Amino acid sequence: IIELVLDRSNDPALGLHWIDRLMERSFGPVAHMVVYAGTLRQALALLAEFEPLIYQCDSLYALIEDEHTFRVRQVALRGPTPRTQRFAAEATLAGFLKLVRVYFANAQPLRVRCQHPAPAYAGEYERLFGAVVDFDQACTELEFERTLLDAPSPHADSAMLTAQKQIAERRLVQIAHNAPYALRVRELLIARIPARITMAGAAQAVGLSERSLRTELAQEGTSYREVEHAALGTLARELLQDPQRTIQETAHQMGFSDATTF
Repeated sequence: IIELVLDRSNDPALGLHWIDRLMERSFGPVAHMVVYAGTLRQALALLAEFEPLIYQCDSLYALIEDEHTFRVRQVALRGPTPRTQRFAAEATLAGFLKLVRVYFANAQPLRVRCQHPAPAYAGEYERLFGAVVDFDQACTELEFERTLLDAPSPHADSAMLTAQKQIAERRLVQIAHNAPYALRVRELLIARIPARITMAGAAQAVGLSERSLRTELAQEGTSYREVEHAALGTLARELLQDPQRTIQETAHQMGFSDATTF
């Protein structure tokens, strides 16, 4: 498919240009989480956590830090031919450059390294990245000043980040059989509120015995009671954000007899 697209696009450097042709909705809630994260480091951590919502394969990159710089390195060149491998490398580099520039509009990489040979359009690399680009290297990566990782984001919004993360977590549960049991149980409880589910009922719903569920949750550093409280808190916050809904209505929908108890 990539070969066909490259043939028909009349753009040999399409891998470098693809990100500018995509809309935010192409990446769903992951794109919004990245925008609202407090720092670039937090954004990269969220991206790693929710990668399965973007593509169904192993992680495509690694974050490498030293005293003064950090590098975003492509883990493996993917594709059956050198041409498709180059496209994948270019798409990764261009995508991460755009991610960094969400936080720092004028950010320039200190260095760009590419595992593939220099293409005929190598000048497009220097125009896009504004940095020295080395080809035929041991790996494909972008290198930046380390201070960018923890500098405060101008777009940080913790409330919006929380809301988008909740959406992303629910979608992750829907597609990933290996999602953490705490997340699976939490989404199950939210879906059943105002009805309350016992631990035995939740265990049966996720295909475990009660004892096994307790063990799994403990290994994830939590308990059924903590997950239940988190589920109630999540739904309560969502309902309370609706200005048309009274406290009494929220309490009733949450399964409480009155607002004071709620």
